[in-house]
Amino acid sequence: MSVTGNWDGAPVTIPMLKDEAGVWSVVVGPLKADVHNYTYTVDGVRLIDPANPDTMRDGANLLSVVLISGPDSSLYALQDVPHGTLSQVWYASPTLGLTRRTYVYTPAGYEGSAARYPVLYLLHGGGGDEDAWNTMGRASMILDNLIAQGKTRPMIVVMPNGNAREFVAQGYALGARPPRMAPGSAGFSEMVLTW
Repeated sequence: MSVTGNWDGAPVTIPMLKDEAGVWSVVVGPLKADVHNYTYTVDGVRLIDPANPDTMRDGANLLSVVLISGPDSSLYALQDVPHGTLSQVWYASPTLGLTRRTYVYTPAGYEGSAARYPVLYLLHGGGGDEDAWNTMGRASMILDNLIAQGKTRPMIVVMPNGNAREFVAQGYALGARPPRMAPGSAGFSEMVLTW
């Protein structure tokens, strides 16, 4: 049994040890303040942490997530600031002959405002989709925090699915999945993982 995580920015696999009571564990860290993802491998099968409800999806992969708090991760953290709205917007694409979904972030106060806002289009990387910037990149959380700190002006952010053959992120709708692309909590600084 092992755990694989992005502890140092790149995936690192660490074997776990079984104690006399049959509990598998490993101490990972100290970890820098950041969002870290990890999975277990049990008998050759990759699994998320059943004791951690915080997950993110990276393409077809589901990963457990932990946020190590500190100054370097404060933009990713939920803070007591005004929050914008993240909408899932469906639109017709005549070029592709599909109805597709995009995510649209609007800043706090947008709905009642007559002001004009700049628009930023965020396109995901390879293997991603319209869900990636928010679930993996925590875009709406970062924008809320930057706007509240006065480090950026309020803006509309559109996060489309750049995969022409997909109408929606994997796992959202029932039916056949699109073909896979070719391979190409706060308050602590280390964690004890058990199984």
